[in-house]
Formats: sequence, structure tokens, C-alpha cells
Amino acid sequence: MKDKNNMRHSILYIMIFALILALFGCTPPPDRVGGGDDKSDTEAVTEDTTTGGDESTGGAMDQTGETTETGDTTQDENGDASSTTIINGEDGSSTITDMTGDGTESPAEDSGEADSTTSSLNTDDVFGYYSMWPASSITDEEVEWLRNITCVLETTKGIIKIRLFPDQAPIHSANFAKLIQEGFYDGSPFHRVIAGFMTQGGGRPDGSDSGYVIPAEIGLPHKDGSLAAARTDNPQRNSSGSQFYLCHSQEGSAHLDGAYTVYGEIIEGQDVNLSINVTNPGVEPDRIIRAYIE
Repeated sequence: MKDKNNMRHSILYIMIFALILALFGCTPPPDRVGGGDDKSDTEAVTEDTTTGGDESTGGAMDQTGETTETGDTTQDENGDASSTTIINGEDGSSTITDMTGDGTESPAEDSGEADSTTSSLNTDDVFGYYSMWPASSITDEEVEWLRNITCVLETTKGIIKIRLFPDQAPIHSANFAKLIQEGFYDGSPFHRVIAGFMTQGGGRPDGSDSGYVIPAEIGLPHKDGSLAAARTDNPQRNSSGSQFYLCHSQEGSAHLDGAYTVYGEIIEGQDVNLSINVTNPGVEPDRIIRAYIE
């Protein structure tokens, strides 16, 4: 009887042991944490964009339908992640852009700068191709052009010729030339003239102005015949986009030094400048009949 009981116990033990083995064989091994020379478990997976037999082209598809390949992700000294993306166009060209950790792309979007594809000047409309005006900078070629032109104001009292200073005030110089080429000053009055001080003009015949301002480029002093930008009272000393004044004498305008942008000077016709009608009630203002560049 005892032998039978021992046999039953042995069979029961064998069955339990077999059940344990079966259960252990169905249990997956735990995930491995690090170790060895194995590849990282965080490798990027990109979507395969191929549609046919050529399996050599892979990568993620951007919104323009171009194939992109994402490079390694790095961290800067502050711990911010950045990545480099190569965009392969249909024409075989490649563009490399850097993405910062906050998702912004460098370089920034176009802010009205010159089109980099422009290789030569259209001297009839030099600045007309800018997408926004005033621009924050102009090209070296445009600065060189401004150095070599003469701005002519044909007034009701005679001719005034002006040389610009694009090396010291490039945006003001470019803006003045741009408005002349657009015919902005044609027919406009000298609406404020103070003897011994200055002749001011630059508004449209209806009294309006350009509607924008130009950041200050203050530096040059006021002299006899200086061309400078008028402005409203503002902390940044931004200039009016169109109104200007022509100084009568250095003594009469030196107090404006360091406060207003000077960007040119009269090289012929200072006597005409001094003869412009002083503004008084009932006195017809003199005008710019037309302005042009030579």
C-alpha cells in the first residue's frame, strides 16, 4: 500500500514539474537594458516612399512631395536637440537645413531682402524687385550705383542737384532714389521753408507722405546744403519715409546734429535752395516740377 502511495506521489511530482516546464517555455524573456556592442534601440524609422520595383530610394516625404533623408540628432551645450535634413529635389539638387529643438528652421524666412538671384541692376527701377520696403539692407552693387548717381530736383525756381551718401546712410539713400524713380516727388510742394534754417518738402501734392518710416542712420553732421530726413518725435528717431529737408547753412542747422539722419548734399543749386519761397500766409509754395536721376 505504501509503495502505491509513493508511486502516486512520484507521478504527481512529475506532472507538476512538466507543467512548470511548459509554462516557463511560453514566457518571453525580459527586455534587455543596454549592454554590449549592439545597435541602439532608438534608431529612427522612416517611411518608404517607393511605389515600384526600385527599392533604393527611401526616406520621409515632406509636404512638397520631395524625398527627405533625416540625419543624426545632436545636442548643443544647452542640451537642446537639433537635426540636419537633406532635401533632395526632383532635379537632383540637395538643400541642407538645420532644425533647432523648438522646431524652427534656420535661416529664417525672407524678410524683404534682395532676391539672391538678381545679378544685374535695372537702372530704370533699381529697387523695384524687393518684396518689402524699406529693406533692412541693400546689395553692394546697389550701394556702388548710388555712389555714382546724381539726383536732380527740377523746381519752380531752378535746378538742384544732389549727391547721396550710401556708405553712411544706405537705406535712406536707396529710399530717396527709389521714390524719385517712382515719380513720387513730381509736383510736390516745399511745404515748410524757414529762412536761414531749411527748406522742407517730400509730401505728395495732396499733403500725404509714404506711409512708412525708415530706421535711423544718424552719424553725419549738418552742413550748408545737407539733405536730411524729417521725422516725427519718436524715441527710436525713425525717419519719415519721404519727407526731407535741405539745410540753408551749417550755423542754422548744427543743433540738429546727432538727432536727424543726413544722407546727401547739394552739389549744384544751393542758390536755388536759398531762393525757395518762405512759407507765409497767402504765399504760393514753390514745387518740385519733376525729379529724376542722371
